[in-house]
Amino acid sequence: MFLFYILFFSFIAVLPAHCYIDPGTGSMLFSVLIGFVSIFFFAAKTALIKIKTCIIAIAERGQNDLVMDAAREGGARGGTVLRGRGTAGTGSQTFFGVSIAEEKELVLIVSDTESKRDIMRAIMQKAGADTPARAVVFSLPVTEACGFRYGK
Repeated sequence: MFLFYILFFSFIAVLPAHCYIDPGTGSMLFSVLIGFVSIFFFAAKTALIKIKTCIIAIAERGQNDLVMDAAREGGARGGTVLRGRGTAGTGSQTFFGVSIAEEKELVLIVSDTESKRDIMRAIMQKAGADTPARAVVFSLPVTEACGFRYGK
């Protein structure tokens, strides 16, 4: 009760402060308001847009079926297979003056970020370094993509 009287009388017995609010203070408060609104819209946009990931698996030639079967077990819906040649060796073999490089297959899979870890883990377990595919797997973020009817 004593605290109530102190608070009550302190608000009644307030004397004028004889001060003003600087015009710069108003613009600062407006800037803070704009900042909070921007943070709110950025957070809402991030929550609503599902970010995609491109999973890239590099495997031995002819082993793309093993990689894709493992990826499907991990939750992938499909992928694209590209053929390429490795250049990691220091001395490349030649045949009649033509360089012979080891051929590889690249499997590109676009997936949700949530299922990325499961897909990569499944590929490494079923088609990893100790299998005939000898796959190497890594992922890259996809910020924008067109033409996908993903999740429908």
